[in-house]
This record gives sequence, structure tokens and C-alpha cells, in this order.
Amino acid sequence: MTWDPDGIVVGEGFCSYVEDLRETSNYAAGGGKSHFSDDMTDTTSDENEQIETTDAADEALDANMTRRGFAVAVGMTAATAAGAGTVSAQSSQTINFDSEYAHNPTAVGTVTVEEHNPEFPDFGYIADDDSEAELETASLASNDDETTPHNPVRIRADRVHFSDRRAFPRDLTTTDGDGNEEDGSALDAEFWTTDSSSTAGTLTLEDASDDRLRIATSGQGSGDTAVSTFSDFTIGDGEQRSMLQLILNVDTLDSSAVVDVEVTDASANSVVATIDSSADSASDATIATAQGQGVLYQQQLGELTGGQDLDTLEEISVTIAEGNADLTFHALNLESSSAWDFGTREYLNSDDEVATRSVTEQVGYFGITSLDTLYDSGRLSDATLHQVEYPDAEIGATGVSLELTQPDRYEYEHRLQAVYNFDLDSAYDLSITLDRWIDEVAHPSGRYLNMEIATSLDDTVAVDETDDVEWTSRRSTYTDGSIGDEVELSTTISSSGVFSLSEDVLLRSDEADELVVSSGAAMGPTGRQGGGWFSKLLSIPGAIAGSIAGLGLIRMLRGGA
Repeated sequence: MTWDPDGIVVGEGFCSYVEDLRETSNYAAGGGKSHFSDDMTDTTSDENEQIETTDAADEALDANMTRRGFAVAVGMTAATAAGAGTVSAQSSQTINFDSEYAHNPTAVGTVTVEEHNPEFPDFGYIADDDSEAELETASLASNDDETTPHNPVRIRADRVHFSDRRAFPRDLTTTDGDGNEEDGSALDAEFWTTDSSSTAGTLTLEDASDDRLRIATSGQGSGDTAVSTFSDFTIGDGEQRSMLQLILNVDTLDSSAVVDVEVTDASANSVVATIDSSADSASDATIATAQGQGVLYQQQLGELTGGQDLDTLEEISVTIAEGNADLTFHALNLESSSAWDFGTREYLNSDDEVATRSVTEQVGYFGITSLDTLYDSGRLSDATLHQVEYPDAEIGATGVSLELTQPDRYEYEHRLQAVYNFDLDSAYDLSITLDRWIDEVAHPSGRYLNMEIATSLDDTVAVDETDDVEWTSRRSTYTDGSIGDEVELSTTISSSGVFSLSEDVLLRSDEADELVVSSGAAMGPTGRQGGGWFSKLLSIPGAIAGSIAGLGLIRMLRGGA
């Protein structure tokens, strides 16, 4: 039977080609079984037209094929042929940075993230369009000496905002400007009372920005005392186990001033913690001895003088005497028997061995091993961190352009020319201050044809555009060293411009095979999956067969043999 499609003009050669293809598809040698899977039901709809096939090969080549069906069959075959070529055309090469023969130029400096949330990765930040972003090629400072404490992330307690800092007392409520009830806090000025009867100066108690409380005096001298009191709470159980938890900034502290934070019970028994430049800094009762930001103080009441006598806590007061002080409270709590945990910090113990401990008291910026150790703390799991610092962060190239050739004039099989570009992210919430740009010697000196740097560029450089750039040679920096030596490329780089390293080295075949690898050609986990005859055509054998079939189909369409 001769295949004769309705409404489609084809050459005699093409009709013969289709007949041969039908025979091959429908009857395998020796068995008469189709080469395609029996379980093949595909439905394709286009407005009012629907084509349902139980054997795609038979239906696509049926004598009653429509124009659309013919187009589908031709399109599938052509797509298969084109697809096989696309994989090769889209393939590219990159550097295997795990190879011992790889150069890995690295910019080192301090990265500061304005706002960091629990779900962010390291170096995650908020981009200018309010989306979540990440400085992808950055990593924490490396630890080259296991005998030295390593704390590559720095934070400050007053820049950690978490719900528990304002949760005391739990049952306090207030109303907002619209008269709606909302949670109140000991950090709200409206719940405090003041007593200025014993001072010639002025006492200020007010709400500060970011839901904080400010208490300050001015004009005070010897003998003057100003008192601020909060008493909207009662703690009648576990008083000795309760902790006085404070996070505050001591913005001003006169040398003569003494600040007492006093907790009093129903019988007028009390404990006192002090801010005093003359106090013993090692005492459990000393909050601070000088001005400072991010003062973190946590102390169990029962361990302070008079703490064992406490029964039914009812009042906390802040007294500024003998001079002036300016305090901003970021957190205040009396209802917990456990400390806020601000992460894990490495330190040297009494045996000069590296050990770890939780940060529960600190002044100013301090380093921790990772942000996860803070977020994993239950009471800080919802924390938003501000101005997180990553000192000595290591930032790799953001892109590499390379060419691997087989030179005739050198005794080595391969010549690698590559450009390592650094085009770093820029955002309002991201600050990058670079200190140095370093690399390591990866080859014997005779392999280096050239190593060059360029800074303050407007754009990245492709390997075939190097002639358009004014480079500064660093070849001798590499050739004067030994393999593994660190070399310094520059100390004047800036994240505001692109900077690049141009590499030109000779390689043996085994080195090139390990160092230069393919990227981009392989399909990722979201690639084509599942059964169906089209999937089979797009398998590796199917792609080859489809390509051959596609070429044959093209010849037949042209009327050739």
C-alpha cells in the first residue's frame, strides 16, 4: 500500500522514505513487535482540535494524517536532530577549583550585612528591590591554625532584635493610637514613674527608636539622685532563680556617676547591680564600668547580695546619682531562669586549649563561630540581626572566561588562557571593604607565560578581549615563589569597580584534563524525565538515531534519495 497523505504535497522519494519508516516502526525483525513502548498515550490539544495517539509512530504516519499531524511529526524529528547539536553548541568550560593546578584568586576583607534573618544563608542580605540575595562567592574566614580560637562572625547584642527582649511582663497590655489593645512592655515609658525630688538636675524618661527605653539625667552633681521605677508586675515563684537580663547602651557616664538597677520584693528586700567607673569589673553585681554599646548583662538574682531573701518580686528601679548618665535599654526581663544565648564562641581555656562556650555576657562587638549557633537558641530563633560583620571574609571570582589550546611552539600539550573577574554585588544593605587580593603559586616558574591584573574596570573581561585592557604584570610575583606560596596581587582593590586576573600558563595533558572541565552542557535535575516515545528519542541513542532520521527526512523533503 502506497502512503498518500491528504492535502499535503510531497515528493515520491519522501513517500518511499515514510513507507520504509513505517515498516521499521511497526515490525521489528523476527517478531513483528513495535520498537516503541506499549504504554504510550499522549493527548495534545489546541483549542478545538485534539489528537489522541496510542502509538505515536503509527498515528503520525497514518494515511489520513492532517496537516497539523504532519507538522507535529516533522517538528519532533527536526527538534531531535537540532537538540543533539544544541548540547554540543551550548557546552562550555570552566575551572575545577578543587584541582591542585587551579589558581583561585581571592579578595579578602570585611563584609557587613545591614539586616540578616534566620532563613538567610551566610552572606544573605536584602537587595535594593527587597528580594533576598546572597554574596554567592563569599565564604567565612578560613581557620589556618586549630590552636587559635576561630570566630569568623561578629555581632553586637543591641543590634539583635528578638521578640523575647520586650516580652516582660507577659500579661501587660496597652492600647495603640486607634484604641486597639496590644502587648505592653517594661520598655514602654508609659508604665514607668519618676522621682526628681532629690536632684537639682533634670531626669528624662522616654521611648526611644526601635521600641527601646531611654533614661538620662543632666545637670546633676554631688548628692543628686534621680529615680525611675517600674512596678506593673508580680513574680511570686522561683524568685531566687529569676535572672536580671539587660541589654543596654551606656551612652554617657560621668566619672562620678553611679547607676543602680535595683530589684525589690514585697517586703522591701532587694538586690542591686551597678554601673560605676570605680566598681570591680569582675563582680557579679557589676553591669559596666564605662561607656559602651551593646552591654549584655545576665545574672541570677539569688547569686547577688541579698538574693536569698527575695520573696514576691514587685518592683525594678533605675537610680542615677552623683553625676550624669545616659542609658538606652534594648531588653529587660525578670521572668526567666535561663539566659539568652547569643551563640557559641571559641576561646582559650586555662590549659591554653581551644574550647567553646555560650555568649551570655559581653560588651560591644564579639565573634561567634556561626550565626546558626545563635538562631538555634530557642529564645532567639526569630531574631533579626543588624550590621552583622564578617571580618576577613574570602571572596572568589564571580566569573571565569577561558580558552584551552594546543600550542605548536611550546613543549607542553596545552596552553590555558583565563580571566578571573570580580564583579561584586552592590546594595544599600551590603557593605564590602576589601583589604587585599591574594592567590597561590600553582605551577613551576617555567610554566608561567604571563600573569596580569587590572583594577577599577567598568565591566568584566572575556578571554578574547584582553587586548583592550591595560594590564599590570604580576608574573614575577608567581615565578619568584614556590608551589603553594601565597602571593599578594593588590591591596588597593575596591568593590565599587570590577577587578580581574589574567592567566596564561602551560599545562601537560593530565593537568589540563583535571583542571579544565565542562559546564552547562549537562541537564540538571529538572531536565526531561518519564516515559513516552519522544523521551526515548531524546535519550543518547535516540538522539543519535533521531539525528540520522532527521537528516534523511530533510533530504526526502527536498525530493532527494
